Amino acid sequence: MLMQERTRVEIPADAWTHIFTNGFVEFQIEPTFLELVVPVIQEGLTRMSNNPAHHEAFKEVILNTDEMGWPQDSGLVRRSDSERKWFFHYCGDLTYSHLCASGAPVHEYENFFRALAKINARARIYAYQLAYAYDTYFSCPSGPLAPRIKNAFCLTRALRYMSREETESYDAGIHFDRSFITPHWISTQPGLMLFAPDGTKHEARETSYDTIAMFPSKKFAAVTRGKHGFGTAHGVKNKLRHKTTEDRFALVSFVHIPLSPEDVAWLKSVSAQMEHAEKKYVI
Repeated sequence: MLMQERTRVEIPADAWTHIFTNGFVEFQIEPTFLELVVPVIQEGLTRMSNNPAHHEAFKEVILNTDEMGWPQDSGLVRRSDSERKWFFHYCGDLTYSHLCASGAPVHEYENFFRALAKINARARIYAYQLAYAYDTYFSCPSGPLAPRIKNAFCLTRALRYMSREETESYDAGIHFDRSFITPHWISTQPGLMLFAPDGTKHEARETSYDTIAMFPSKKFAAVTRGKHGFGTAHGVKNKLRHKTTEDRFALVSFVHIPLSPEDVAWLKSVSAQMEHAEKKYVI
C-alpha cells in the first residue's frame, strides 16, 4: 500500500518550477536502489526475449481499458523487425496473476518480478510526492491530485533496444505519454530527449543510478485543463545504436490517475491539437 511505504521525501521542493521551465525535474536518489534492481530486470528481459518458447507464454494481453478507452496492457511485446525493440509491461499483481493463470513459467523469473514490483511501488510514491507538492501551491479544476494517486494504475515498462544498422529513424518517436506522471529511471545508453515548453531540447542524466527524471503527461494536462500545456514532449534517438553490439536497456514507469467525465471530455476535445503539437518537435 502506498501509505505503508517508508520512503523519505526525495522530490525537490521546487520540482514544479523545474517542470514548468524545462519540462521535467531531475533529482538524486540513493543509487543502491537502482543498482540492485536494474541488473535483475535487464537479465530477466534478455532471457525472456531470447527464449522463443517464452514469447508466447508471456505474450501481451489487454487487462482492461481506462476512461479514455486506452488499453491497460501487460506482458511481453515485440515491436516490428525493423525497430528491433522489446517491451515488458508490468502492472503489479494484475500482471503476475494473469501470467500465473495462463500457465506462464513465472517461477523462472521470480527475482525479475520482485524487482519490477519495487520499481512500481516507488513510482507510486514519487508520483504521490509530486502530486502533493502541486496541491500545496496550486489548485486543480478537478480537485486535489494527491488523493487520486491512491487509486492510480501504475505500469512499469522495461525496454530492450537491440543494435541495428538504421541511422536515421528515431528509436522512439516524439510524443506525449498518456499517463499522469512519468518517472524515467535509467537507460544504459543515452538517447532520451525532452522538450521544454519553449521548445528547448534537454538531455537527462539517464545513465546515472543516482538520478531520475520525472515529467507530466496527457492525464496531468487533462486534470489541470491544459493550464501547464499538454505534458512533456520527448523521444529517443540513440546515436550509438548502429555502432555497438550492446543493447540499450531502459526502465520507465507510467502512473495513471482516475479521470472524471469532465477530464475525459476535455482530453478528447484536444486530442487533435496534441497530435499536431507532437509533430512540431525534432530531435
